[in-house]
Amino acid sequence: MEELKKDISKIMEDRSKEDDNQFRQIIPILIKKGLDNLDLSMFNESMKTKLLTAAGDEYLKRGSTQEALKIFKLIKNNRKLVETGDANFRRGLYSLAIEAYALAGDKERLEKSAEKCLNDGHIIEAIKGFIALNDPEKLNKIGDYCLNRQNFEFAIEVFSAINNQEKLIKTGDMANGQNQLKVALKAYSAAKNQTKLNMMGDEFLKRGILNESLLAYKTADNQIMIKFFKKNFKEKDSKKDYI
Repeated sequence: MEELKKDISKIMEDRSKEDDNQFRQIIPILIKKGLDNLDLSMFNESMKTKLLTAAGDEYLKRGSTQEALKIFKLIKNNRKLVETGDANFRRGLYSLAIEAYALAGDKERLEKSAEKCLNDGHIIEAIKGFIALNDPEKLNKIGDYCLNRQNFEFAIEVFSAINNQEKLIKTGDMANGQNQLKVALKAYSAAKNQTKLNMMGDEFLKRGILNESLLAYKTADNQIMIKFFKKNFKEKDSKKDYI
């Protein structure tokens, strides 16, 4: 019996080595062609998972973290996702860490990393983390923080994520007051405020900035002004702008 156990153990060990050798041959092909271009239907689920896990590890070795995350998410390997997140968090690569934690659904790590980013002044990463957490209270605070420092683009991203139309309009008004008309248009578009959008369309038209003017009117669904453009301005076919 003991001899049989040894034989089985040796067979399994040899089989494992064969699988590893097989992976070493397949993985470079997988990496070169990309996941979307491969047909792995000839493998059973267990073998496919082992193969893709090995491919994900190889992507990590090559520094292609997002490709690795894509694989680990595909095979629902949350342990690998969290490990990848932890490794990037330790290196200060907070954006990649947050992405990994979000894919793994690890809210505890997400909150920890987002809070650290906020405290350390990494606002973009903090926004990414709290958006993934879907924490309206935190996002409102970050949005106000950005607004008070006139980081209008960040404020728009945050308030858009929680559909805070009142704050989006306020952001647009502040940007407009500083003559940042395109930013104001972006804020009003996110707020879906037709009155403000038409106002921006009029302002751009008055200044002769026709593309943005038409964009504002189209976003506001102002059919009268859209027809006005078609009747009175010629559209260039090459660049799709107006003269």
